[in-house]
Amino acid sequence: MGLVGRLRAWRRYRRMSARLAELDRHDRKAAPQRNATPLASRPRLISNSVLIYALSFVAIVGLLLYVGSAFPWLAGKPSQQPPAAHLSVPSTATTGPFAFLATTPAGRPVTYDPCHPIHYVVNPAAMPLGAMRVIRDAIRTISTATKLKFIDDGLTQEPPNLTNRPPSQPQRYGQRWAPVLIAWTDQAPYPMVGGDIAGIGGSTTFEPDGPESARYVTGEIALNQADFTQILTRDGGDAEARAIVMHELGHVVGLGHVTDPRELMAPKETGQTALGPGDRQGLATVGAGPCWPDT
Repeated sequence: MGLVGRLRAWRRYRRMSARLAELDRHDRKAAPQRNATPLASRPRLISNSVLIYALSFVAIVGLLLYVGSAFPWLAGKPSQQPPAAHLSVPSTATTGPFAFLATTPAGRPVTYDPCHPIHYVVNPAAMPLGAMRVIRDAIRTISTATKLKFIDDGLTQEPPNLTNRPPSQPQRYGQRWAPVLIAWTDQAPYPMVGGDIAGIGGSTTFEPDGPESARYVTGEIALNQADFTQILTRDGGDAEARAIVMHELGHVVGLGHVTDPRELMAPKETGQTALGPGDRQGLATVGAGPCWPDT
């Protein structure tokens, strides 16, 4: 029987007891010579009433204790239940190592002028099939990470020159800085691009007003033709080839190597094909360099 039922029964017995007591009083008035009911014969009604009171009291106390323990805030007490376990959510790293290829004496990284676009050309000689798509994808990724604008000036016949490329070539590109050159080569003319070296890249510095005015004005990337031909012919080769081009473009805009294998700017290939958190931080930094009116 529930608590409500017990309370109702208790009330019914109370009413019954009151009526019986009233009848007893009337009987005593009507027949005074009758002996009073022996004490031993009365406890049945009395004990039932007391039992009902006791059971009701115990039920009410038990209910209050249950409510107090299950819902402590109803009694103004802090909950004694253990806190729910926290879900373990994997964190995504937002910071990482990055380095610069060159800095001024004051410590500012040497960068391109973000107020002027970076022009580039591609020499298609010995270019593997599908490589142009990889180059454009890589440039788009680096442009997004740096906020630097890249402009495709088309194709060129200029050969790679990793040791002494003129930064200005008016006869080929007009009265301006030469665009960044992306070309293909092999180990024969350029021993530095061979073996496990899939590419090399960098930029030329211009300092019109001393070291603190240093900025990049043009650059060059030489890619290993044999390596790229092999990479682009296997499954998943596009991602690996694109990572190589992004690595060299990182050098062009001013990033150096870091030792963390989770970063694309690690000196050796580690299987990383996307920009790491340090790469993104570094690229955002070199993309936020000063503007120069005479660039």
